Amino acid sequence: MNPLIPMLAITGKPTRDRMCQIFEKYKSVGIEQVVLYPRSGCEFTYPSDEWYAFCKMFVSLAADKGLKVWIYDDFNWPSAQMNGFLLKNHPDKASQYICIDANGEYEIRRKNRYSDILDEQIIKEFINNTHQRYFDDFGGYFGDTVVGFFTDEPSFGYASENVDGYISAPYYTGLKEDYEKVFSRSFDTDIKENYENLWSNYYTLLGERFKKVFIEPVNDWCVSHGTLFSGHMMDESSIKGAVSDNGDLLSVLSEMSQPGIDEIFTGVTPGIIEWETLAALRYATRTGKNGLVELFAVGPSDMPISKMRQMLCLTSLFGVNRFVMTVAAVDARGNVLKGQYYNPNNYMQPWFSAFGNLGEQVKQILNYREYEYKPLVQVVYPLSAARKNIKNDIIEQINNEYKNLLITLTKRQIDWEVINEGDPQTADYVLSINDDFAYDRVEDIKPSYPYITDKNGQLLEDIIIKRFKNGKFIALNLRDDNVARPVIVHTESGEIETVLYARGIITEQTEPDATPIGETEIKEFTIKANNKNLLRAITAEGEYTFVADTDIKVRFVIRNYENSGEILLDGMPIAAKNDCDVLTDGFNQLYRISDEISLSAGEHKIKAIGATDYRYLPLTLISGDFLVRQDNHIYEVPEKVDLKNINEALKNYIGSILVEADAQIGNGKNYITADFGGMYTVVRLDGEIIGELIYDGDKVAVPLIYNAGKRRLEFEIFTSVAPMFSDVTRFDEIQPLEWWSRYSHVVNCGSFSEIKIDDIKIITTA
Repeated sequence: MNPLIPMLAITGKPTRDRMCQIFEKYKSVGIEQVVLYPRSGCEFTYPSDEWYAFCKMFVSLAADKGLKVWIYDDFNWPSAQMNGFLLKNHPDKASQYICIDANGEYEIRRKNRYSDILDEQIIKEFINNTHQRYFDDFGGYFGDTVVGFFTDEPSFGYASENVDGYISAPYYTGLKEDYEKVFSRSFDTDIKENYENLWSNYYTLLGERFKKVFIEPVNDWCVSHGTLFSGHMMDESSIKGAVSDNGDLLSVLSEMSQPGIDEIFTGVTPGIIEWETLAALRYATRTGKNGLVELFAVGPSDMPISKMRQMLCLTSLFGVNRFVMTVAAVDARGNVLKGQYYNPNNYMQPWFSAFGNLGEQVKQILNYREYEYKPLVQVVYPLSAARKNIKNDIIEQINNEYKNLLITLTKRQIDWEVINEGDPQTADYVLSINDDFAYDRVEDIKPSYPYITDKNGQLLEDIIIKRFKNGKFIALNLRDDNVARPVIVHTESGEIETVLYARGIITEQTEPDATPIGETEIKEFTIKANNKNLLRAITAEGEYTFVADTDIKVRFVIRNYENSGEILLDGMPIAAKNDCDVLTDGFNQLYRISDEISLSAGEHKIKAIGATDYRYLPLTLISGDFLVRQDNHIYEVPEKVDLKNINEALKNYIGSILVEADAQIGNGKNYITADFGGMYTVVRLDGEIIGELIYDGDKVAVPLIYNAGKRRLEFEIFTSVAPMFSDVTRFDEIQPLEWWSRYSHVVNCGSFSEIKIDDIKIITTA
């Protein structure tokens, strides 16, 4: 089954016909599973009979279409809140935390934004109003169409509140009594005297309570009703967070029938990869369970497909076989409320058809997950040291030592895994980090065969390699650039010279490229845009000024949703009454387009009255057969497009571009290569599709049915949806970004500069 699972966010109030269209779109690119996900922009009241009725329709229609469904167990996140429903019905069950002053005096407070996830009654009602309600409504589909439930960041960590002058921590009713019973010590005395193991004991209890009250009951319910329990916890990416939010992350994940994590920032280089998160999932799946990961939620919206494959491959090496692709909303209306970041993994993307290729790529990668793996090194998870020091600065050093150890092992191409304290130690080397930071170093540990060096014999430090008992291996490039490099694979039987492509993969099946006997570079070609061009009129700062270099005809695309107000062109209202068809599905539904308007040469002003221009939901765009120069000048399309200026000319263009050329096919085996900046490209010969170009090093074989001679060659290059947003950094002061700004600000977001048209060649081999 295709392992890619769009997280299908329900926005608006989609009808059965609309959902039928959407399911057909996903089926057309090989998608076989979706997550049913109520999210910001959903206009069904959650929870309500109307929502449950929609879900019943959704699942029955999915069954008709042959799709599997995962049910998201809440509205947005964190799970076990039910959009405030639980707390509204039980105002006395708000989450609890303890506040301790400098004298060791304490009081128990409640945080009234969250229901108490450590309260048994709350969790019973949560299960009854979500899982059980769904089963009551369409239980006949469970175990077949409905395959699992997805939980999102349930955590007792939300309970804690930072209060000046106090130490605070989550609390549950009965914790004091449990402390005294389990540890045979006075809770009050240990707090007053700041007992050395106070916090170790305390967070041990929190972790056990979390498993007992939430994880185990939800998992047991799911398993007993024929479904899987998956999703991910809060703050898996650091030792400190894993303890303060989950108690014992390795143990918590191991209780899930399908353990899950998230990695939504797409770190693909050794220094920023969430090794702690990946290690935890590898631990939870070590006994043969399948793993799940949520990916790509914070973008960027113009992420190369090759980078997506890179992250899919990386996570697969740590136990994942299901990949939740976020966020795949019905339409873009949720961009108003979640406007800090955006990455649609759905039909809003012009490159949507690439999902078919991506799914097949991942299926091949997952074959390696089935092979038996024995690591050279085991690293003992420093749980005791982390719990003991969770309230002092040493925790940061523990966190850094642990992460740096995993990075060092990876850079030295050493196979490793993490084990919990007390687990059997079966590797050749076992490394433990304690709070005295005295542990064996790795300098003397040598990588096993095969290992990979550069052409000078220097060990590559920016790959990860996994070796298997059957002799197979897989190595992944951990660089986030477009550089291909010659490398040497060192095996017990000798050396193999090959190329490690950008974001590429090497396996035991990798062979050197065949030596060309002929090469023809194609330099003469035509370029055609298959959609109308766009220029975004950013009115967030007031007026937007643009210049028509000549008399020209355009249409205006105006948002018809949320704070649209009135749009003036040179002081006169613009009437946009027609259905929009120049954007993409999911955006078109939220816009109207004007009739064609003739503009005279010169400067023009657009002004918005009573309207808001959002980062990822533009208020106004100009559409037409024009090109752009100097950022805001538009001019008619000339007979021949100047390739040097194409980035500026099509700066806000979304859709596909057709590059056409005449090609001379020679005798022998012929391959077509080109460099289009990593954009998804469909290759046609004499009008017939013969392949795709997506990843660095890709080449399309010319079928032997095409005899030598002159042929018509076409490349259809698909953009992302990002260019229509233009330069989103212009919104920073008006609509300030929060902590994730460094992730949502992407070089090229809203521009066309990632695309290039270069190195189009016909290569002939013997």
